[in-house]
Amino acid sequence: MVPNSGYSQEWIKRNYDQYLRSEHWQDVRRRFWKSKLNDGFCYGCGDEGLLNLHHKTYKRVGRERLNDLVLLCTPCHTAVHEWVTDGRSLWQATRKLERKISRMGKEKAYLWFHKHSA
Repeated sequence: MVPNSGYSQEWIKRNYDQYLRSEHWQDVRRRFWKSKLNDGFCYGCGDEGLLNLHHKTYKRVGRERLNDLVLLCTPCHTAVHEWVTDGRSLWQATRKLERKISRMGKEKAYLWFHKHSA
């Protein structure tokens, strides 16, 4: 199920949920959770709650580098994907999250994302 050169955007649209249930993805997740990249906090707002492992890019799905991934709480994860549906690429949406946090600071960003996801 894991090709040498990543998946096409069309394949991702059709099969991403299946990929997330694959043994390969489970192995990637295990390696991320054991890595130094896992600090236990949302990359967006710093929350310690339920965290999602988010692809910053789908460019290397199936051959992810651990630094292609980031932890996001549900509100921040939702915001990034809403920005993607507004015509931004996944990378652009993740960068928007970084800029918003940089401008607001972690504490204000936490309040903003959690307020706007309710």
